[in-house]
Amino acid sequence: MRYKSGLGASDAVSKYRAAMTLGVIGLLLLSGLALAGCGQQERLNLSNVVISTDVPVVATSAAPISASGSGPASVQLYSNSNALPAWPGADEQAMFTIKSGSVHMTRLTTYHYVEPNGVSSVGQIGLIGPDLEVYGPWQATGVDGQGGVKNASWVVNVDVILPAGLYWVTDSDWTTWSSNSDTAGTGMFWVYGYPVS
Repeated sequence: MRYKSGLGASDAVSKYRAAMTLGVIGLLLLSGLALAGCGQQERLNLSNVVISTDVPVVATSAAPISASGSGPASVQLYSNSNALPAWPGADEQAMFTIKSGSVHMTRLTTYHYVEPNGVSSVGQIGLIGPDLEVYGPWQATGVDGQGGVKNASWVVNVDVILPAGLYWVTDSDWTTWSSNSDTAGTGMFWVYGYPVS
């Protein structure tokens, strides 16, 4: 990924982390980081949604997915999770791109699998979107994971329309946010919702 400001990816991630620490004032530091050049690796076709796993792309030009004709139903639009063992600690920024149209996001989940006892408290998760618009952060609810690991999934149920653009996933605890080699050090997350026609 390239940044118009000339910063490398690691410099941009460092500035992002500093901005999250500083809150709203820190977000102003990001104003010069216009993102450009999103690469794409493998693609997965999920009915009306196309996903990419480099900077995940959600194409939303198709009609919303319906549940038995009763209107839009939430589906998993994106996940960077995989079946490999995960460990606590994210090193790289998790992000996804809505390629066109808009998405009605209904749920956002991050993964914090810390063996054997899990995490004692659940933090906040959210998004930073195009033009540095902040979504959340929202206080998450913990859901126990495999083997009874406490608060392995942090879940927020939301009702948010996301326009096309690049989104950075925010998490209040990078030290427990699970990642692995297949995620290239980015924290695991899931986005649920449906395309808006």
